[in-house]
Amino acid sequence: MKLSPLHHKHLSMGVNWAEEGGWLIPEHFGNLDSEKHHLQSGCGIVDCSHQRKWEVVGRESRPTLERLLQGVALPLPGRISMPTNQVFVAGLTSDSFLFLAEQDGPSHFAEVFSGRNLAVSCAHVTEMTSVLAGFALVGKQSRAILQKMTSLNLTDEAYPPWKCSSGSVAGVQAVLLRLASPWEYALYVVRDYAEYLYDCLLEAGHGLGLRPVGVKAYWEMKGET
Repeated sequence: MKLSPLHHKHLSMGVNWAEEGGWLIPEHFGNLDSEKHHLQSGCGIVDCSHQRKWEVVGRESRPTLERLLQGVALPLPGRISMPTNQVFVAGLTSDSFLFLAEQDGPSHFAEVFSGRNLAVSCAHVTEMTSVLAGFALVGKQSRAILQKMTSLNLTDEAYPPWKCSSGSVAGVQAVLLRLASPWEYALYVVRDYAEYLYDCLLEAGHGLGLRPVGVKAYWEMKGET
């Protein structure tokens, strides 16, 4: 069973576990209804490190992906697309993409990214699932919390929904996504810095209603929007 880099921290918080795709994931922290309400009225941080992640880079990455993933709209640099209900694609640069999927989501992407389909092109895929930790920050104070930790301009004009970028968050290089909900962000950082960034987010959110929330409340919230 694979573990999040925050596994021991979650244990100290009284987590209730669930299993998905061979991972132990934090389902909730004691009261699911309270967590669902908190995502609507407060601000929650959700450990999404279990998500499947692939990085595709190279000067032929876009045409190669367009050939292999027929009908999938690839995003422009700095933007995000959502080809299926459980898959996001972040256009990091003109020739660099980060694919994100739930463990129990569509397997087509896993088949494409097996390596054999990309071996003959100048496009290189790296499985990043265990390399990158991921967090969702959800709630009306999410932007205020993040803005305390980064020099990136997170105003609506500069950072609208479906925008992504790489930058420093609490002194750590991270990939930041703003998703469909006006108050929903996702961050991805190298696993070694996961606990540090998690603690920094909780500290920045002290007094702004930030608390850990499990994946079940988060998934149910997304299913209702």
